[in-house]
Amino acid sequence: YYVDQLWEEFQLPIWVTEFDWNAGNDVAMGDHSVHAEQVENFYRLMFSHEGVHGILMWALNILDDNTDLPNKAGETYQRLYQEEWRSSQVIQATTEGNTVRAFLGDYRIKLLQGSEVLTEIEITLDGDLEITCSGDASNVSCA
Repeated sequence: YYVDQLWEEFQLPIWVTEFDWNAGNDVAMGDHSVHAEQVENFYRLMFSHEGVHGILMWALNILDDNTDLPNKAGETYQRLYQEEWRSSQVIQATTEGNTVRAFLGDYRIKLLQGSEVLTEIEITLDGDLEITCSGDASNVSCA
């Protein structure tokens, strides 16, 4: 609700910081199942909001106190960040062109023929973008 109000009124990029769920230890952590659910719900909500441009983790308690391995909340965060919210694809080029849907951010695109890199470009995706590559195996350019 408040994030919507901020976005509607100011239209400025929102950075979520100080997400200290249970920082006062008001809820018994137990096996971190409830903690994991809160992390997933909150991060999904913030990540899906058009005004949110970033989320900074702060005192999230995602490591097991004894082993320093991720607890259930840490595993949830890793799954979201590493598996769901990353764009990494191998696409077979077609003469009709290819369409890729990706998250906003910085990318390195490699055009390959077998294992040989024909060209490599770096882009920042901050909206819809069309890239056209042309040439042959000895001389490829993309713009």
